[in-house]
Amino acid sequence: MGGGIFGPTMDLMRSEPMQLVQLIIPIESAYRTISYLGDVGLFQFNDLNAEKSPFQRTYAAQIKRSAEMARKLRFFKEQMTKAGLSPTKSLRSSDVDLGSIGGIIVALGELESELIEINSNNEMLQHTYNELSEYKLVLQKAGELFHTAQSSVAVQQSELEAYNTTEAVTDSALLLEQEMTMDPSKQVKLGFISGLVAREKSMAFERILFRATRGNVFLKQSVLENAVVDPVSGDKVEKNFQIISQVSGRLAELKTTLDLGLAHRSNLLQTIGFEFEQWNSLVKKEKSIYHTLNMLNMDVTKKCLVAEGWCPVFATDQIQNGLRRATLDSSSQIGAIFHVLQTKDSPPTYFRTNKFTSAFQEIVDAYGVAKYQEANPSVYTIVTFPFLFAVMFGDWGHGICLLLATLYFIFREKKLSSQKLGDITEMAFSGRYVIMMMAIFSIYTGLIYNEFFSVPLELFGPSAYGCRDQSCRDASTVGLVKVRATYPFGLDPKWHGSRSELPFS
Repeated sequence: MGGGIFGPTMDLMRSEPMQLVQLIIPIESAYRTISYLGDVGLFQFNDLNAEKSPFQRTYAAQIKRSAEMARKLRFFKEQMTKAGLSPTKSLRSSDVDLGSIGGIIVALGELESELIEINSNNEMLQHTYNELSEYKLVLQKAGELFHTAQSSVAVQQSELEAYNTTEAVTDSALLLEQEMTMDPSKQVKLGFISGLVAREKSMAFERILFRATRGNVFLKQSVLENAVVDPVSGDKVEKNFQIISQVSGRLAELKTTLDLGLAHRSNLLQTIGFEFEQWNSLVKKEKSIYHTLNMLNMDVTKKCLVAEGWCPVFATDQIQNGLRRATLDSSSQIGAIFHVLQTKDSPPTYFRTNKFTSAFQEIVDAYGVAKYQEANPSVYTIVTFPFLFAVMFGDWGHGICLLLATLYFIFREKKLSSQKLGDITEMAFSGRYVIMMMAIFSIYTGLIYNEFFSVPLELFGPSAYGCRDQSCRDASTVGLVKVRATYPFGLDPKWHGSRSELPFS
């Protein structure tokens, strides 16, 4: 389609001519046919089984299988994230081998079972290790406590003996004295228990003990210097020492075993990371293919699938080439049939875009999609959108900074497009040409406003205005007269800071 000298070409101004096509595909080549048409990306399938639920369709079992593989991959991704690892970008071709899905299913199942077993063993070992660590801390703190208690008892005993030698012993002796002088077999038996509790629960624990024993309890707490790792959540928990406890054990042996298990788990996750992106692409493509196959009708012979859909007229050759390639790669005896249907239905809208116009087209589509063969507003948006932004932005210093940033994206777009970028960076990279146009227009309007980082510059010599006489205090209030030629472009720098600044700028 052609275009005039004074206007854009028609393939930009109007949507592409569309045609309704029927495909009759042999069932043995249907999988590859849908795959190759998906690679072309110019065929929109109509759902011929809209009355059926997802579970009643032909390939429901295959979609369920793909969903299960996707679940396993999500599990692997979570485990890699917890271990501080990330999938390694594959250096191999991005084209997935459609015949390797059976091997992928087996590999994912084996890796998941092995990883679950490793996690279970490590969790059990970590739980035991943490318990023994707590016991060790309890023993250390208990030893310090008993040493303090023995010292206190010795001091009290000496004080009591000193008191007995200087004061007469009355009939009503102190309970403490009676207890210490009593026959050991008749003394009250006191016991103790010790342990660790979370620091935030220590107050509640103390209240529970007080109520349970009706106040007949002596509780002593001691703060641990180091946090203890919770065996369930894996988080470090600060605990208070409570007199409630037992023994310690095989920490060195458990530590060695635990380190070996973690190293084996890390090696396994690294192996998964090398293949993760390739597997993820294959599983996504697998699910998309079977989802599309469920939109096709099975003919009465059960040997062919019937598909209907829309495609641009210019894509006819690409689609037919994809059909022929699928027939050859599937070793099918019969090729797919491409048949154009006549219809009065309204076709979908398709605008052909490139890397420059695609972002502007997305801006327009966010507000609404034009009808079939209706004028495309995105052609005018290429100019109007960045210009209106520049009217508000209007600073050629900031515009230059913005332009340099977008030029970096543009000159390195081939390398950056193959990398995984962050959310903000990806958004800026996708709209690099929009931002470039905004920067260019901002430089233009900034020169008109004569603003360079909000500072006016004398780009064309001194201001055209000066003080009328020496009573003028400054050159930005009142009494200004024109003493030179008008500025050839943009605002005169004297307008900035003057009383008339707002109406003129």
